[in-house]
Amino acid sequence: MQDNKSELLSKYLREEASAEEIALVESWYMQQANDLPNPSTEVDFEDKKQQILSKILAQTTLVERKSLRLWPWAIAAAVLIVAVIGILKWSNKGAGDIDEPRFVIKNDIEPGTHTATLILDDGKKVLLSGNDKQTVTDPQKGASNGQYTLVTARAQNYKLKLPDGSLVWLNAASSIKYPSSFANAKTRTVQLVGEAYFEVAKDKSRPFIVATKLQEIKVTGTHFNVSSYNGDKNVKVTLLEGAVEVFDKSTQRMAKLNAGEQSVFDFKELKVDHVDAELEVAWKDGDFAFQGDNFESALNKISRWYDVDIILEKEVTNAIMPGGWISKSSKLSDVLKLIATTADIGFKIEGRKVTITKK
Repeated sequence: MQDNKSELLSKYLREEASAEEIALVESWYMQQANDLPNPSTEVDFEDKKQQILSKILAQTTLVERKSLRLWPWAIAAAVLIVAVIGILKWSNKGAGDIDEPRFVIKNDIEPGTHTATLILDDGKKVLLSGNDKQTVTDPQKGASNGQYTLVTARAQNYKLKLPDGSLVWLNAASSIKYPSSFANAKTRTVQLVGEAYFEVAKDKSRPFIVATKLQEIKVTGTHFNVSSYNGDKNVKVTLLEGAVEVFDKSTQRMAKLNAGEQSVFDFKELKVDHVDAELEVAWKDGDFAFQGDNFESALNKISRWYDVDIILEKEVTNAIMPGGWISKSSKLSDVLKLIATTADIGFKIEGRKVTITKK
């Protein structure tokens, strides 16, 4: 039965369900609302929403978190819960007391693409693109010796293989500068702006160094993530396996990380904490993971991936983020609706501008 529900909800989300299947899905969710006490003039709608969500989750088999990020019907659930709450509110209002629409979508926005621009040593620019699986490419081939820079704009990311065989996933609005060869170098040094995930080829004789504006990260062969966007409040280095050394240029402090640890520099001090490293690299596998994010951090991720400007109305505070995963291949409205299921917000999409409003 659970498999049938999951399959049906997946079809609903992909807009492949028949009229009968659509009715079945929506009736199931509406039943959750009908099972609750009838709305009165003093309805706590936030409490109603949580009750509906709890009932839905209680009917679903628990799976491991890695499966959750591939849980397609979770998005449909989130959207339908919002619809249910909207109906409850409608039924509790008089004819002359109607709210403005919570979601205004004048145009929806598609997700980013696996694309980048390679700038060669002579200044020539080469547009690179990959398929949906971000296949590994080797843009150095056939190029002249020198320094190369790989750049992703907003709404772009790319997977790169460096001359030593190391792999780099470059997130949106980022750049990495690297040489055409490490053969005669004592270190394998690259320069990063933005965010990247590294799987470094082992070479104990030549350390691998990631240089950012504020830090240097030194390894010999390991997997780690670096987030160092201009304008962000924190610089983060997260280690998945092996060991790394993080040197902070301003405080002159050195931190050694073990697997599952993260260094955070807030422009005052360098701290090291244990974290769920999987959350920090979800973007590399094509997902948003909002657990542990504050509202501003989550909106920055969304802004970079969908290439939109996000404006917060004055009444909007640092809303609580939903705990969950959603595919970065989703349309912008689906991501915002998921956030709205637990944050007290509405939104309006106009062109490439998103206004977050108080619900």
